Amino acid sequence: MISGKKILITGVTGLIARPIALAMAMDNEVWGLSLFGESEAVAQAELETAGVRCIAWNMATDPFPADVPADITHVLHTAMLRETESYDAAVEVNGIACARLMERFCDAEAFFFISSTAIYKHLDPQHHHKETDPLGGGLIFIPAYQVSKIAAEAVVRSLAQLYDLPTVIIRPGICYGPGSWGGVPVLFLNKMLKGEPIELPPEGNTYCMPIHVDDIARFAPAMFESASVPATIINMAGDEAVKDTDYIDYISEITGISVEYLRGEYYRDNYLTDNSRRENIAGKCEIHWKQGIADTIRAHFPDMALKV
Repeated sequence: MISGKKILITGVTGLIARPIALAMAMDNEVWGLSLFGESEAVAQAELETAGVRCIAWNMATDPFPADVPADITHVLHTAMLRETESYDAAVEVNGIACARLMERFCDAEAFFFISSTAIYKHLDPQHHHKETDPLGGGLIFIPAYQVSKIAAEAVVRSLAQLYDLPTVIIRPGICYGPGSWGGVPVLFLNKMLKGEPIELPPEGNTYCMPIHVDDIARFAPAMFESASVPATIINMAGDEAVKDTDYIDYISEITGISVEYLRGEYYRDNYLTDNSRRENIAGKCEIHWKQGIADTIRAHFPDMALKV
């Protein structure tokens, strides 16, 4: 339990950050940074109603907001430049943003960084990657994203030791939930609604361990408390490994929307992870992927009748 603290959350309207901000605001003073464009108006209103102090910030171009107090005790950094094909831009923007935050709040009690399982060197579709497994990426889609995550981790892990700043890094897998873009299950449902096929590898299956963002929010206090020097690194995925086709077929089953698969060289690869470290620190998930995906679809498609 964390209470009475001053918490800064970047990318606060995002899929992972928003539920954490809403939960933390119940017992803490929470400051939230995001672009806060027109598309984020509803999320901003929800956050401000919950007591989150929202400030617009473009981490690629803007100076750091002067309104954020200097005595922040906990920092959760989720914001990132994602939609770019430029490796240089992704590495520079995301790496420098981490450095700026850690320098400014080097006396904080904990720094919490969101990385990704996409940085692992993909060994085998059914291999459960441990936090100590080799890095290297290898995803076909958004390659600049995974490279910048590796670079940002290097910055965070280095400055944690240089500043003696207790730090925790989580590596999420397939996350989904009612806010923001919804996650990969919603992305796939949108493709199905357009009659577009879901890409699969040339042979075999891809696997994942879906996790609802409300479970991540429930784990967040324990994540902050696990911060250390050197940085603590924790895989963040669900408890059950499933084939991608299993959860996509489930989406088709409950929505009545047909799905077509297309095998080829371009597909959205995923990773299985060993989550024993997360279980030891924060426990097991509470939301089964079937229930969580159904609830997520209801949130994003309120007029869609589900067969569940």
